[in-house]
Amino acid sequence: MLFPLHLELTGKRVLVVGGGPVAVRRARAAHACGADVLMVALDAPEGLPFPVARRSFAPADLDGAWLVLTCTGTVDEEVADLCRAQRLWCVRSDDHRSSDAWVPAVMRVDEVVVSITSGRDPRRSVRLRDTLVARWRELDGGPSQGGRP
Repeated sequence: MLFPLHLELTGKRVLVVGGGPVAVRRARAAHACGADVLMVALDAPEGLPFPVARRSFAPADLDGAWLVLTCTGTVDEEVADLCRAQRLWCVRSDDHRSSDAWVPAVMRVDEVVVSITSGRDPRRSVRLRDTLVARWRELDGGPSQGGRP
């Protein structure tokens, strides 16, 4: 059984491993929540509002991290194993079934945050979130934002 949880990230180190679209989206979302984001990636877009170490992941990158988002498709298992050994929260984007935590589909309405998970099926969660957003817009003029973190 899953334990639902929302995290206060203000001032906490969030390490993002990878520089692709999922990594960038999640890093921006964590940064917007006040996290101290560090991205480690060989290739990442220019002009991101947080530091990017343009190199391969090294175990020392975990030092001081509170949450790790690994989005590489190559070293995610290694990163997750190291996090588990150090008792760090780690979200794997490559294999949600093997992840100890994951990012839900999110809808924000002012200070209200609705997060949806559906048996670790991220596509289903997004469909449910999008249905909820559409219904909310019909009833109340819509949420202030409803994107994916």
